[in-house]
Amino acid sequence: MIKLLIMLVMTISIFGWEVNTHRAIDRQAIEQSVNLKEFVKSSNISNQNYGNELYEGYRLNNTNVTYFEYIEDTENKNSDAVSDWNQTFSVNKNFNDLLEAGSILEDAQWADHPWFGANGRFLNHFADPQNGYKGFSLGEANALSWATGVARHYPGVNPYLQDSNQYDYLNALEYFKDGFVSKQLDERRRYQAKMLVSVGHILHLMNDMNVPAHTRDDAHPNGDAFSSEGRGGLA
Repeated sequence: MIKLLIMLVMTISIFGWEVNTHRAIDRQAIEQSVNLKEFVKSSNISNQNYGNELYEGYRLNNTNVTYFEYIEDTENKNSDAVSDWNQTFSVNKNFNDLLEAGSILEDAQWADHPWFGANGRFLNHFADPQNGYKGFSLGEANALSWATGVARHYPGVNPYLQDSNQYDYLNALEYFKDGFVSKQLDERRRYQAKMLVSVGHILHLMNDMNVPAHTRDDAHPNGDAFSSEGRGGLA
């Protein structure tokens, strides 16, 4: 009985993936990735400032905003998952910041619809192998389909759900190509930013597919027992 209680407590603590926990996990992955360091060393992205790149496909007060502005003006102020631990970034806003921004934005709420706070990207984060990865709600995609680029929602079922994921694996490959072959410098920077943010989104989904709270189609925008125990002080 004692062993069972210890396992339960440890599981709740270990599997608490709140937004700041996602960011902490992904930061470790970024910092320890030899391949990533070699990639940025041999490319022209390592020292660039991406602070002005727009979060394409998502608007705030009918205005296009940057990835970082969306987090600062929407997520930090309105999202229960972020507001408890304010997310900040370096002044440089380099490739590390974009990767971490993508990890945060995969839990983003939609700021431009009447159900603000009840809908967002977090609706597509479940992975339920017991039920063949199928969701209970029409229009939602499982995390694996959402991450790999094969997800398509049922048109018209929920107008606030995106029909496709602009930051999935297939799109990341396209952004990678365009980020180095486009003729204009501003185009290359824009696609490089989208590629890096996409990787952050995918890392978040990889985290979620290993969390008990995501083994069923049950969105929890306000967190749950597992998530609340995982909150820490990463900023």
